[in-house]
Amino acid sequence: MSAVSFGYGIYQLCVSLLPPSLLKVIHFLGFEGDREAGLTALMNARLSEDMRASLATLSLLWYHTIARPFFALDGSNLRAGVNVAKQLIAECQPEFNNSAIFLFFAGRVERLESNVTGALQAYAMAVEASSQREIKLLCLHEVAWCHLIRLSYEEAYRSLTQLRQQSTWSVSFYAYLATVCCGAIGKFDIVASLYRKILHRSNGMSKETQLDIFVLRRTPKLLNQKTGQPYTVFYYRLLVYELLYLWNAMPSCSPESLRGILLGNIRYC
Repeated sequence: MSAVSFGYGIYQLCVSLLPPSLLKVIHFLGFEGDREAGLTALMNARLSEDMRASLATLSLLWYHTIARPFFALDGSNLRAGVNVAKQLIAECQPEFNNSAIFLFFAGRVERLESNVTGALQAYAMAVEASSQREIKLLCLHEVAWCHLIRLSYEEAYRSLTQLRQQSTWSVSFYAYLATVCCGAIGKFDIVASLYRKILHRSNGMSKETQLDIFVLRRTPKLLNQKTGQPYTVFYYRLLVYELLYLWNAMPSCSPESLRGILLGNIRYC
């Protein structure tokens, strides 16, 4: 029953998150995705005494801390799943107190509550507790976004540079993020250098995923195509704000960061 509940729950949850264009095909074939049924099945799988209990808990944490805010299932209310995630983490605390993956999700909860400092501390503990390269890169990805959320462009650039050098996935995207962070602090020589590297890598990009298409469309915006020169600092900061908006990270910004964005817009306009 545990295996059935886990498999059924994962299936229903994942199908319910598919885009409408694919859902039409799935419905035509007779399949449907019931999100509430999937969540209920995963909660039942947590009650078992085998390894599927932990997998079900991780699946639920992924849904409440990553899927819900990323897909904006609750609009701009990023804290909609925070209480459930906190309860899940608290229930697993005695058994997985020092687990890197649970520390990672604890960091996600802190970030969704706009406690970026607490999130960075949790990610640092996760990196220290983990010996797996993938988890360390995952935490480094979150650290970079935490610095972006609080508009710490220099720190974000350093984290993104590490990701660009160590990761084998989304390298061009990390390069794009690093470029706009450099432009936001006036390091225009690095902007030009990264721009050339992105162009060089663009020839080998699949151009099939939405992320690839985004990078290909935004790369020409990094430099003035007529003069070949960088734009102003404010221009690159606008590109950062665009990223925060598109990735639904703006609600995680602190009131101070949001005031900084508004005052900066007024000053430059």
